Amino acid sequence: MRISVFLLAIAFADASRPPAFDRITADGMRADLTYLASDALEGRDSPSHGLDLAADYIAARFREGGLAPASPKGNYFQTAAYPGWSAPGEGFRMILKSEGREVPVPAAAVRILGNSGFSAMDIDVVKPNADITGKVVAADAKNYGPLMRLQEILDRRPAAIVLFSKHAPGHEPDRPLLADNARAGTPVLRIADNAAAAALASAKPVTITIRMSTPAAKPVPARNVIGVLPGSDPELRKQYVIVSAHYDHLGVRDGRIYSGANDNASGVVSIIAIAKAFAALDPRPRRSIIFMALFGEEEGLIGAYYYTHHPLFPLDSTIADINFEQMGRTDEGATHHVRSFSFTGPSYSDLPKTMESAARAEGVDVYVRPDADQFFDRSDNYAFAEAGVVAHTVVVAYEFPEYHEPGDKVQKIDFANMAQVDKGVAAGILAIADSGERPKWLRTVH
Repeated sequence: MRISVFLLAIAFADASRPPAFDRITADGMRADLTYLASDALEGRDSPSHGLDLAADYIAARFREGGLAPASPKGNYFQTAAYPGWSAPGEGFRMILKSEGREVPVPAAAVRILGNSGFSAMDIDVVKPNADITGKVVAADAKNYGPLMRLQEILDRRPAAIVLFSKHAPGHEPDRPLLADNARAGTPVLRIADNAAAAALASAKPVTITIRMSTPAAKPVPARNVIGVLPGSDPELRKQYVIVSAHYDHLGVRDGRIYSGANDNASGVVSIIAIAKAFAALDPRPRRSIIFMALFGEEEGLIGAYYYTHHPLFPLDSTIADINFEQMGRTDEGATHHVRSFSFTGPSYSDLPKTMESAARAEGVDVYVRPDADQFFDRSDNYAFAEAGVVAHTVVVAYEFPEYHEPGDKVQKIDFANMAQVDKGVAAGILAIADSGERPKWLRTVH
C-alpha cells in the first residue's frame, strides 16, 4: 500500500508540474558542476583566477538561460574592488615597547593593507576585549584574521588593527581584505614575527611606534554574478525575489585542491537550472526574480554583504531571498535525505511553510532538523536577513562527509536526487513569486 501511494504521488507531481520544470535535469547539472568543481578552477578561492573563470562561466549560462543582465553597465557582474596587502616601502621602522624592552619588527615580517593611509603612529596597544574605539588594537591573526571576526573589530572603529602571529613561511598569502570599502578604511597591519607575537600576546602594556611611507593601494576585483528575470505582472514585477548561491570555495591549501563540488557548486548549478526553467514558463512568474551567484561566502558572506550595501534593486521591494547550499549530497551520518530538503532558521518566518506546500505537490518532502535555527547565520541568507529581507537557506545535507575537505568531489554528487529536489524547491520559489502576500517575519533575526 505504501508503494502504491508513493507512486501515485509521483504520478500526480508529474502531471501537475509546469513543463518548463523538465529543463531541470541531472545531465545538465552534471555538465555544469563538473566544470565548476574541476581542477582547472583550483577550488575557486576568493579572489583567484579560478573564481574569475567560474564567474565568466556562470554569466554565460545566465545569458544562455534567458536572464537579462542586472548591472547598469549591461553585463552580469557587480564588481567590488578590494584593497590588497603590500610590503612596507622605504624608511619603514617599527618598534614594540614593553616594560622598558624594545622589540624591533623587520619590514619583511609586515604586510599593510593597501589603502591604509597613515605614515606615523606612536600609541598604546589594547586587546580586542577592551574599549578599542580610537585606539590601536592587537589581535591574534589565528582568531581574528577570518573576516567575520575581523569585521567585529572594524565595526568598533579602532584607530588601527595589528594582526600578529608567529613566523611561518608562506602561512599567510597576500590576499585582499574582503571587507566593504566603506568599513575598510581602518589601517590594518599583519605581523608574522615570533618576538613581536610574544610581546603582543602578553598581558603586559605595549606601545607601538611606526614610521613609514603610505603604501600605494592595489585594488583586487571580485564579482557577484547577477541576472534578472522580469516579472509578468504589471505591479508585482516591481517586487523582487532573490535566488542565490555562493560560487566560491577554499582554493588550494598545502598543495591540495579543495574542489567544493557539493559546497557549493551544487547550489550554483541548481540556480542555473532553475533560471533556465523559469525563463521558459508561460506566463512567467508574477514578481521579478533575481538570480545571484555570490563570491566570498567562505570568507564571511562578503559578496552577500557587498550586495546589501550596494543593492542593484531596492531592498525594500525585495520580498525574499532563497539561498542554495549543499544540494548534491544526501548522506549525513547514517541518514540519507532522499527527495527532501530543509530550511535553515525555519522558525524565523512563514516562507518555509509556503514553499513546503508547493514542494510536496512535486513529490519532494521538507524535513526539519531540530537545531536548524542555529544554522540561520551560517550562509549568505543572513546578510540579506540583516538588511530586512526575509531570507532562508535551503539545504539537503547539513554536515555531509568531506565537508570543507579535498574529498568533496563531483563523483559523490547524487545528480538524480538533486534534480528532483530542485524541482520541488523551484515550485516553492514560484509560489512565493506568484503569491499575493509577501513573506513575513515571525521572530526577530538578531
